[in-house]
Amino acid sequence: MNEILFLKVNEETELKYLSLNDASILFNLIEKNRSYLRQWLPWLDHNKTIEDSVNFIKKCIHGYQVKNELSLAIAYKNNFSGMLSFHEIDSSLKLAKIGYWLDQDLQKNGIIYNSCKQFIQYGFENLKLEKIEISCATENMPSNAIAKKLKFKFNKMNPKSEWNYDHYKDINLYLMTKEDWHKLTS
Repeated sequence: MNEILFLKVNEETELKYLSLNDASILFNLIEKNRSYLRQWLPWLDHNKTIEDSVNFIKKCIHGYQVKNELSLAIAYKNNFSGMLSFHEIDSSLKLAKIGYWLDQDLQKNGIIYNSCKQFIQYGFENLKLEKIEISCATENMPSNAIAKKLKFKFNKMNPKSEWNYDHYKDINLYLMTKEDWHKLTS
């Protein structure tokens, strides 16, 4: 992977590489959105302290170094506002899974949609990916709407495929190929 410090999305939004100095900002944003994010994301119990955020950032840095992950902070109007990641990058399949979350107060402003478009383009062009997957809980209407708006193809629904604290969630799986992306964006 080429060195990346940030991607400019538009005049208000950038995607920035995390540093250890971002741990308290990341933790405070998670804390602010904890109850909302807990509905959909199964990792909140693994991030209960600033030290947990430090360890997460270290994991992101290591994943970037070994080329199996790329996690960037979403900065909206120069404020840390969420995360966008290619997690589980499989270089042999040229496949990555994309994940995202945003401060609940900033939703419905096109921030995730525009950030995902830029990030997906980067993935296909710079990381030489051939496929990108989005998986989200069937009940998570905003996340499903992003996948559909980005024109990802619905692949399948995986019943009870994610444990979310005290129950299983059904997960929708969406797929975009590099070829389909280029048809949409050219």
